[in-house]
Amino acid sequence: RGIAFFAWLTLMETLGVIGLAFIWLVSFAISDDKFLALNFRLQTWWTTWVWQGAKWLFNVTLEVEGEEHRQPAPFILAPRHTSIADVLLPGILISAPTNTRLRYVLKSELLWDPCLDIAGNRLPNVFVNRESGDTQKELAVIAGGVEGCNQDSHFAEGVIIYPEGTRFSIGRQQKIRAKLREKFGDEHPDLKLNKVLPARPAGLFKINDTLPDADVLFLAHNGFESFRNLEQLMNGSAVGTVCRCKFWRVPAAEIPTGEQRGHWLQQQWAKMDAEVSRLGKQ
Repeated sequence: RGIAFFAWLTLMETLGVIGLAFIWLVSFAISDDKFLALNFRLQTWWTTWVWQGAKWLFNVTLEVEGEEHRQPAPFILAPRHTSIADVLLPGILISAPTNTRLRYVLKSELLWDPCLDIAGNRLPNVFVNRESGDTQKELAVIAGGVEGCNQDSHFAEGVIIYPEGTRFSIGRQQKIRAKLREKFGDEHPDLKLNKVLPARPAGLFKINDTLPDADVLFLAHNGFESFRNLEQLMNGSAVGTVCRCKFWRVPAAEIPTGEQRGHWLQQQWAKMDAEVSRLGKQ
């Protein structure tokens, strides 16, 4: 199954690049809006069919709660991040069913993927260089990339950022806990998190400052831990996985400002941790 999936992924990657090349060829004869629309359609198609391949080959079941919160736009989507597979969720749960174009805020290391590199740079996404050492510069890049979101008459739009900044792992969790204890003692609220890494507020808050009328849409999920690495795809542990998801939404008017916003995010991320645990027990 694992070998078949990598063959399927290679096929989808090849077809994606061919499709992107065709869109480039016709770009000289169409408007900029149509060019962006075609790239968005191809991105949605690619995400959907990569997921379908994983679903068929590994017999994956997907269950979703809170689907009614996915509309209307604009919103800032803040999902949990635990594997390379869960990056498909925004496409299959939001873009495909609701025709909402998401502006992704992602680390620049992901540009090794040809389809993501080409389509990602054509569409209004933001790729952050985490190694630049200039946080303010990267935050300015984020603000510039999301400015004007949902003003396109052809698409509803949202922004997606992964507040943890990287995929969850036990090793990363232990390192972060050690730093928190060294700096704050044993009472810091983030030390109570078990299933997620602490949220990094800077990027999310910069988007919130840039789009003050956008709600925040949180996405908890459980089950994608079975797709964390190559070994799991090859040893059969991903077969028969049930992936459960839960959306909840906080209206823009209920998001506090100043110091209280940090406490608010900690509370929402504690809820994220609790929801991930609950979904795993069903």
